[in-house]
Amino acid sequence: MSDATGAVNAAYDEAERHASRFRRLHMIVTSIAVVLGTVALIIALAGLSFPPPPSPPHGPPTTIPEAPAADGIWPTTEFALALGSAFLVALGIATRLQKRWLLYRYKAERYRSLRFNVTIQPAVWIAEKPSTNPAEHLTRKELDEVELLGLDDLTAIAESEEPLVIPDPAECAKVDPACLPPLIADYLKNRLNPQIEYLGKLSKRQENLWLPGSSLAPFAFFVSVVFVVLHYVAESRWFLFLSAALPVVWAGYRTWRSANEQERNASRSKAKLAVLLARAATLDRCADEADPSKSPAVTRRPDPFLVFSTLAMAENLLRNELQEWLRLMLPTEWFS
Repeated sequence: MSDATGAVNAAYDEAERHASRFRRLHMIVTSIAVVLGTVALIIALAGLSFPPPPSPPHGPPTTIPEAPAADGIWPTTEFALALGSAFLVALGIATRLQKRWLLYRYKAERYRSLRFNVTIQPAVWIAEKPSTNPAEHLTRKELDEVELLGLDDLTAIAESEEPLVIPDPAECAKVDPACLPPLIADYLKNRLNPQIEYLGKLSKRQENLWLPGSSLAPFAFFVSVVFVVLHYVAESRWFLFLSAALPVVWAGYRTWRSANEQERNASRSKAKLAVLLARAATLDRCADEADPSKSPAVTRRPDPFLVFSTLAMAENLLRNELQEWLRLMLPTEWFS
């Protein structure tokens, strides 16, 4: 293992550790703030829907059988919950938890990409390669650039796009085709197939979600309207309470769901998955051409330019997918 590869692995491990920690904190703060705020609003709505009866000039206050008591401990509880939610929102703003999670996740994925930056370059596989590997030099340079990235760089990163650099056909022609099968096998096993599996799981997440997102928003709205009508017809304060409480609960649920933009991430993953599967199929076909046990009748060897250009396109797609994810996540959840 070269010095550059060792440095990339160490940087990846550290960034992955920070990304996991900040994501966990981000989700904890977001979830608790949403729950506390939602419950506080529900208690406030209950107090408005079931006001305590006015006390008569003399004697004990009368009661309304339908209305739960809204005095005593409930106003204090409502205030405490709202204060706790506001504190967590302020904490998220002050510490920039979400932005720190996004930064370290971006860094970790860039380091993961750099792990393969050397191996997919044709210069690495040329027999008479120079003593100083240019691919390794570029890896060190990019490693330094990624290490210097900060929170204020996220917007510029999200607004940029990684250019596709196709390897030089003349350089690819110098590579011995016999070297290609182990390269393809390593890239598929350690890079492309794990990403395909991850995107496949992500694309199916929306199908397994309870209460799938925006499609239920109109339903919640019209159910609230029905509760208003029932309140008028039945003259029940419960229907008035439910007509106001349902949008509050729905807003809290949607706020919690937006922590990971699950629906949009699922749709985005489906689009990228199809392209990665096509790239993997091309690499599998090239590997089969070099395997006599799979294609004994085929005498030609895999085209090095096709292999290296496919590797370059796959890696470019994964890098741009990371920046597209960053563009999607940056505008979400201003409060954390």
